[in-house]
Amino acid sequence: MTFSQFIDSITKDQVEIWWNNQVTEIIPDEAEKAQWKYKLEKNGKKIPFNYAIRDLAKFYKLELDDFSSNDDTRFAFCEKFDFDIHEDLVYERSEKIGFINFYNKYIKEVDKFQSFIQYAYGCLNSLKINPYKIRVAIADKNRAVIVIGMREVLSYYEKDGFSRVSLMITSSTYNKIRNVFKEYEVEDFGGNDQMKLSKYAIKSWDELPKDLLDDNKKSILDHYNYILGTKRERWNTEAATTNSLLKKLIFENINIKSFMEKNGSSDIVDGYLDDFAQIANQWFADRPFIEERFEFFKEFKKRENLENADWSYFQKLGENLNTFETNPLARANALGRPNHDIEHYRRQFIELIYGKEQDSKRIDTFIQNISYFSDSSTTELFSQIFPDKYVFYNLPDK
Repeated sequence: MTFSQFIDSITKDQVEIWWNNQVTEIIPDEAEKAQWKYKLEKNGKKIPFNYAIRDLAKFYKLELDDFSSNDDTRFAFCEKFDFDIHEDLVYERSEKIGFINFYNKYIKEVDKFQSFIQYAYGCLNSLKINPYKIRVAIADKNRAVIVIGMREVLSYYEKDGFSRVSLMITSSTYNKIRNVFKEYEVEDFGGNDQMKLSKYAIKSWDELPKDLLDDNKKSILDHYNYILGTKRERWNTEAATTNSLLKKLIFENINIKSFMEKNGSSDIVDGYLDDFAQIANQWFADRPFIEERFEFFKEFKKRENLENADWSYFQKLGENLNTFETNPLARANALGRPNHDIEHYRRQFIELIYGKEQDSKRIDTFIQNISYFSDSSTTELFSQIFPDKYVFYNLPDK
């Protein structure tokens, strides 16, 4: 049966019996790892959502089709059987990469961004806001945003040397504050509550009046209570801009400088490699020449092979370097007839690969001493020889 048919087939009393007497918080490690973010919660007990639903179906001997733990299924179950969802403050590697890119590119005023995190932490925690019922996102690539229901209630970004903070406030406070502290832009939310999203450009967090921040806190709580129990509490929570790492930083008031010191650019590279690993087998299968060239250059660079190489040995570069394979004239000039005696080629290739000078110096020397080997062909050759040190980066890559 489908998930909808499943929850229609059982009663609240049946779920209570199962929850109170059957299911325990001791679950297999593999289930905990596979379902690591969202848990059913009631009376202090927390069980991974997918595991719990499967266990419930098994307890009552019901056949349940495959289903996803998503906003719709979680909301439907919780609404009918009076459960809550607990969200562990964990994040995907892609979200970590996204946050680090956002921080490195758009955050220059680190202390003010930290002040934003501290304010958001104090606000959300003092109001006892459930992390699952709000959305934290990186919007427009450069804005850290907190969304409750369908409304932006607090955000931060930087432009023209200013930190720009948006706060949801009441119309009455907006009208009072603007006489002494002027916004640079304001949006009307509409609706009967006459709330506004007022935007301020600041040089210091202390510039924001206390009355303004107090009203923002009260407005957040009022709006949060208003949307509880409705579908708006989960509006767009799994959108592409959602960033669970930023949510964790805010709800745990993590020091951003310390975090970035421990999670630098190397983690981004690891993330890209992890992402590529998901498609690597098919990617290499579609491009068999990659492995073929890798094996070719493993043999080509061996010193004993270079010491005894004849001209045909060097000519094989023509079909293994893209520079020559795609440019017949360049290939003919460099590898058609020898431009030097064979001993000269042997010495220059050995020096290029095994010499003691810096890499850049050896490359320059090779280009000067071997006719028709250009910057592009020589650097491609060098990258193939040392794939653990260099990658290809040319106009198509840019």
